[in-house]
Amino acid sequence: MSNTLGTPKRILSYFSRISLAALACRLALVYGNP
Repeated sequence: MSNTLGTPKRILSYFSRISLAALACRLALVYGNP
């Protein structure tokens, strides 16, 4: 039962990492274009 609490945390960290990468990509595209 204790594992059910650790799984959403792992998914959340994974999702936040992806969203951070997407944000960095978008910023690079916005500021990279003249």
